[in-house]
Amino acid sequence: SSEEINNSFNQDEYSPVDGEILKACDRLAAYIEAALSIEPGVVSRHLKDDKESIYREWKDKSIAGIHFGQIFDCFK
Repeated sequence: SSEEINNSFNQDEYSPVDGEILKACDRLAAYIEAALSIEPGVVSRHLKDDKESIYREWKDKSIAGIHFGQIFDCFK
């Protein structure tokens, strides 16, 4: 888990990779891409649905003390 990695393995000698945070960042990138596409008027139903779905999934999630909902809100 992110907590275990952060607490026990957050040292250069372990080269930790946190899969939970990587997934969250990947979804954030998809959300930002959708938001930036919609902003200038590129609007498809699928794009809007995907953006809303990603937001609903992540709006209340915190990983390793990072509240991803607050970050997603910056691009809402």
